[in-house]
Amino acid sequence: GKLFKLVRELKSSKFDYGISLDKSCMFNYFMFLCGIKERYGFSREFHVLNSLTTNAVIPFTGIYHECEYYKKMGSLLGVSYSFEKMKLYPSNDEKNKVEALVNNLKGRVIGIAPGGAINSGQKAIIKRWPLGRYKSLTAELISKKFKILVIGGKEDLKNNKWFDNKTNVFNMTGKL
Repeated sequence: GKLFKLVRELKSSKFDYGISLDKSCMFNYFMFLCGIKERYGFSREFHVLNSLTTNAVIPFTGIYHECEYYKKMGSLLGVSYSFEKMKLYPSNDEKNKVEALVNNLKGRVIGIAPGGAINSGQKAIIKRWPLGRYKSLTAELISKKFKILVIGGKEDLKNNKWFDNKTNVFNMTGKL
């Protein structure tokens, strides 16, 4: 259907270069199908489609911030740039809520965010770390005298409900 029509159309354009900033190796395959001569992209460990990039394959392990991966891709293409650390601009109301919360928590506090994997245009729940592992981690941290601050957005309320009413666990999901 539409995908093969697009592939034929792009192939007829005879592009010399293709750059995929997506972490899925499927885009490397797409560029290959389009007949693009020099293909730059990311690779996942032991994935068969990694070989379809002809020039640069940046290993994507997930341990760096997105900016670092893009910076590496740019350097392979001869483009260098620097960027400042990411900045957040919370409102005064948000700052006050966090300050009030932090002032009430004494001792060793660690924050966890068990939800996630829901972004604009993407819902990848399968990529979440299993809730059972967060339960085990929480129990171990509490045994080491930590207080746990659970954070997340409103979309995480159902997932994070388990953390309600637990000793030394402060579930702030959807509240900040």
